[in-house]
Amino acid sequence: GGDDVRAHQMALEVVLKHQACTRFKALGDAFYDETCEASWADQRRLVSGSSLPSSLWLGYRSTIVRTENGPALHVDRAVSCMLAPLELIDFLAKKLRLRDARDLRLDRPGTVASDYSVVGGEHAKVG
Repeated sequence: GGDDVRAHQMALEVVLKHQACTRFKALGDAFYDETCEASWADQRRLVSGSSLPSSLWLGYRSTIVRTENGPALHVDRAVSCMLAPLELIDFLAKKLRLRDARDLRLDRPGTVASDYSVVGGEHAKVG
């Protein structure tokens, strides 16, 4: 009956998604190829007003749908904006709009880190 068809459909979806998870990066219900080796995968660098470099990743999402003629695989394009990989110090420098990571100092007044001190192993706000 209908319950058997739904159970088979769910099992097939689990197998398809598991196979995709072993090869691609999963974000939500979408899959992205970090290496861009798959023909459907692509990454495009974005130019924006943000100081943080980002790129547009093209991927896919899939579901199995029931039709009059039986189950069908439905594949849609997925798009996500990703921050480019950065070292933590470089990320913080860019987020704080510093010219260079060497300008990142913890003792400079007005920086987030300088507003806090460690007291007895716990962070306490200064002032």
